[in-house]
Amino acid sequence: MLDPSHPPMAFRRTHLAPSLLLALPVAFALSGCGDATSPSPPPDAAAQDLDTPAATPDEPAVVDTAAPDVPVAPDVPPPRDVPVPPDVPSPPDVPAATDVPVATDVPVATDVPVATDVPVATAPNADCAMATALSGTTHLSAEDLRRALGSPASASCGAGNRLFYAITVPPASSILVTVTPTGAPAWDPYVRVLDACRDSLPLCSRVASYAAAGAPEHLRYVNSYSSGMTGLPIAHDVLIDVAAQGPAGTFDLDVRVDPPAPNATCDGALPLPTDGSTVHADLGRGGSTGSLCLGGLTGVPTLYYEATVPPGSELIATMTPTGAPPYGAELFSYTTCPGTCRARVHTGSDGAPEAIVVPNDGPTAQTLRIGASATASTPLGTFDLTGRVAPQFYVTSSISASCETVPSVGHYSTVNNVTPVRALPFAFALFGDAVAGYGLSANGFMQLVAGTSGTVAPTPINRAIPLAEAPNGVVAPFWDALAPRPTFGSDLRAGVVGTAPARRFVVEWSDWGLVEDPTARLRFQAKLFEATQVIELHYCSLAMGTMTDLQTARHATVGVENAAGTRAVLIGANNRRVITSGGGFRLTPR
Repeated sequence: MLDPSHPPMAFRRTHLAPSLLLALPVAFALSGCGDATSPSPPPDAAAQDLDTPAATPDEPAVVDTAAPDVPVAPDVPPPRDVPVPPDVPSPPDVPAATDVPVATDVPVATDVPVATDVPVATAPNADCAMATALSGTTHLSAEDLRRALGSPASASCGAGNRLFYAITVPPASSILVTVTPTGAPAWDPYVRVLDACRDSLPLCSRVASYAAAGAPEHLRYVNSYSSGMTGLPIAHDVLIDVAAQGPAGTFDLDVRVDPPAPNATCDGALPLPTDGSTVHADLGRGGSTGSLCLGGLTGVPTLYYEATVPPGSELIATMTPTGAPPYGAELFSYTTCPGTCRARVHTGSDGAPEAIVVPNDGPTAQTLRIGASATASTPLGTFDLTGRVAPQFYVTSSISASCETVPSVGHYSTVNNVTPVRALPFAFALFGDAVAGYGLSANGFMQLVAGTSGTVAPTPINRAIPLAEAPNGVVAPFWDALAPRPTFGSDLRAGVVGTAPARRFVVEWSDWGLVEDPTARLRFQAKLFEATQVIELHYCSLAMGTMTDLQTARHATVGVENAAGTRAVLIGANNRRVITSGGGFRLTPR
């Protein structure tokens, strides 16, 4: 029997209502769960209990109450009430242990980097004078720019906090610096190479910030220092400066030391294939040009190549920058080493290909050398170089200017003017292809075309030739951004001189200045010869303005190109002193 003074634990914990307690004996009896010593009712008694209301007045209360409550049995099952433990369970509160992931909030420790912001420990190399010393090729992980707080802004070129690293670059060698931002959020690094910790003399030798936030930043530095006494290359100490544009974070630093390439000097020039194959190279491993080559920059890396060209032929080399960020390509040609410069080409935009044509005008085969370089010392990158040898269509020779008088076809007081395409006065061929019409640009070139109508583009920005990009079929005595005289204006002139079959078609740019220097005074002519199909360029007068050498084609293209943009005679492209007042050139078909 159950002891009423000590109810079972489950009932004690669930605190069942009194009405339920009254129903329990019946429920237990019906379910066969009563006391083991209680006798079972006889079968007929059970039947009577089910068929008739009750034998005594008290029984009905029990039977009536129990029968409807018997369904309470479904409520009675402690299995349903026992789930009360969900109320009892501190386990749900224990999920406060799930709150304990406040330890996960402990990533407040991630906020603790606020402690990094608070810099309890400023990095020693936040001071330029205590730059971390690097020895040769190096990899550093988890450098933290947030520890640069307190770094003096005057320690480098520009304001902001930074970390410094010191390295000695071997003679004629280069370093490639890569800063890879890590962690989140993404941030944008700034990389510089410094010569010193003070704000004087050459400080920011190289600067790089081209990649987007979160992307690696690359910087190539070439040691072009040499001894003032011997002229030989010497080692040079530099500082690598890592900063941020905006918020900073952690980063990996890689510094690779590269020796110079075998062809980093003119004497070490490598063979340039002329069979259509491509040379792939890294300009960062080039050597210094060592001297100004027709206006080129000293100290800019150059790689040298050579090819043997038969007499009466020409070498055409094309350099295409590859990779990112884009940079401006530049090509030189040399008559002798270590660097007698013959021609220089750098007219395309950053990332655009450059082409140079080097003719062999001699009677025997010649080894012609070219230098592949850049328009600035940074950024630098890789490039593809191709070469081909083709027969010369024209033989180029120097002549004295002989200018003739022809009528005006247009008077201009504004820039970038052109004439409509008109018919040539006689049959003419350009690089062996017949042309019928011509159009003039006020920017120093004539365009020869197959038809006799239409217009030409003014195209004030010159470029090297040949190049498939328009305009093509140009005869360019002085292709540059020209400007008319401020008050009086300037003229384009054209006319025929002589009689058939020995006529000359003469085009003149009369009294023009330059957009860069309107005070310069230029008069020059282009001539086409009927009988011989010769082309001549004449420089009647080239008067300097306020800027030196602009009147000598320092920023101009001089030459002739075919209609397809695949062949050219390039006399100069942005070469100072390539033309002179009173001089000229004759292009005679072979």
